[in-house]
Amino acid sequence: MPERPPLRMDMTLPDGQPLRFDMGPEFTWDGKVPERYYQNQTNPSMSQDLISADLAQTLADEIITDFAAIRAKMDFLKAYTAEQKSHFPKLGTGNLAFENIMRAAADENPGKLAGDFSLAKWDQDRNFSATFRPVVAVAQKLTSDMEDTLLAADSDSYDAANEAYNDLKRDAVGPKIDEARAMRRERARGNTPKPPKTPKP
Repeated sequence: MPERPPLRMDMTLPDGQPLRFDMGPEFTWDGKVPERYYQNQTNPSMSQDLISADLAQTLADEIITDFAAIRAKMDFLKAYTAEQKSHFPKLGTGNLAFENIMRAAADENPGKLAGDFSLAKWDQDRNFSATFRPVVAVAQKLTSDMEDTLLAADSDSYDAANEAYNDLKRDAVGPKIDEARAMRRERARGNTPKPPKTPKP
């Protein structure tokens, strides 16, 4: 078992919290970090590697341009607030099944609908939905895969950041490692800052 480091007034313990004066009798002026702080510590050398890829900035710019061109082909796109969408029916095959039954019932009962009911407008919405639904399904699958890929890359990067922190937290000096120690102390207290909201396109 490797020798545990001596306690220092300005140190951060293996679990990320700073050393304090009120942490208990096992912490003494000439003592070492108690063994229990290492029992549940993960091996910092076990780095994950969920993805290994490169993306040139020129290609990223080209993809963004391609998406802009695709969006330009859909000048009918709408954007609604969360409040507005809360009043919409949920998407699902159950809705479509009911719509199909009611459209057939309308044909079985000509002249029974209200005078201002527009079958033509209803059919326009139904035809648009039938054509657009597969397009949305492809876009959703692409978006899901892209988000998973970004999540994997971010997870790899964060794992590497944790590994670097474990290597540097005890002896490294400088404003950035001090900032990292302060951030870890805030997280240990449950005061993790919320990430900024992504602006709506």
